Amino acid sequence: MGMICFIALFLIVIARAYSFETIKISVDKLQREFLLYVPAPSTQEKMPVVFAFHGHGQELSEAMDKFKLEKNWQEAIIVYPQGLKTAIQQMDPNGKYTGWQTYGGDKKDRDIRFFDEMMSYLGSAYSIDEKRIYVTGFSNGAAFAYVLAAARGDGIAAIAPIAGRLGSYEDLKALKAIPVFHVAGKQDEIVKFKSQKEMIEFLVKLNKCADEGKTVNKNITVYESAINMAVQTFIYNGGHKIPEDAIPFMVEFFKNNHL
Repeated sequence: MGMICFIALFLIVIARAYSFETIKISVDKLQREFLLYVPAPSTQEKMPVVFAFHGHGQELSEAMDKFKLEKNWQEAIIVYPQGLKTAIQQMDPNGKYTGWQTYGGDKKDRDIRFFDEMMSYLGSAYSIDEKRIYVTGFSNGAAFAYVLAAARGDGIAAIAPIAGRLGSYEDLKALKAIPVFHVAGKQDEIVKFKSQKEMIEFLVKLNKCADEGKTVNKNITVYESAINMAVQTFIYNGGHKIPEDAIPFMVEFFKNNHL
């Protein structure tokens, strides 16, 4: 009986440790929604923030299930935003499924403004560390992470796109050097590996990194930067997905970079 009570108490503690709140805010007269994890009160004065954007046709619950950022960085505020129905020319021309704008100015920048409003909400409700704001995303969410880097890069410490790239020439011109942890699958049939490799090569030049990276393990390569803006890649022999074993390395990359 004592052991059963102990197990029940343990499960309650775990549930509380990763409790989430659904937040709804108005952005340009549209109701936007995000799932929010806030660490239990601690001695730290300011908390880092990580935004994780789901892929096209997905929901925030899928991002939470795959990223599991709150388990890998319990001391950070974690935000899982929900996208709106979004037309993407080749995938979803009629905009039947949820997603994010794919370039600056797209959809009248509705999702960039959503990011701004989430930041405003967090800044007013919690003690956040504005030098440690991080963005990750999968697929269309990865492309949007790059869009945010181009539009709001001065306020973002590092990004970690998974299975995506920046497609707009104007955004590529606007993108400034920023630490990047890029995750790509060699068998990706949605966002071709060749295309992602081109994005990585662009970043290596932008961030003034060494042409040849240093191999850390079978997946990770680090490109040292002359301006302290490292590019790190996690390349795996898989398809269009979030490799869960990449997440701890992503979090470690975030922890090592700040404004």
